[in-house]
Amino acid sequence: MLCYEAKTVLNKALRDVPKDKYDLEFIDIEEPANQKWFEMYRYDVPVLHVAREGYNKVVFMHHFDLDELSEELAEEV
Repeated sequence: MLCYEAKTVLNKALRDVPKDKYDLEFIDIEEPANQKWFEMYRYDVPVLHVAREGYNKVVFMHHFDLDELSEELAEEV
């Protein structure tokens, strides 16, 4: 349920961001191939990483706030 709610907020925030400005990847941490992510975030889903040149960090964890997410996504790359 948390991931569904986070995807809903993320989709709303992405409405104002041109599609050529981002690459979006969803990772199911329960898949065996994603064991690394499971170990890191099993207690912290949903998680959103933002990667830009010289910048790669977790920006949102547990709850996605639409206003904060929109502000983060509007920042120049």
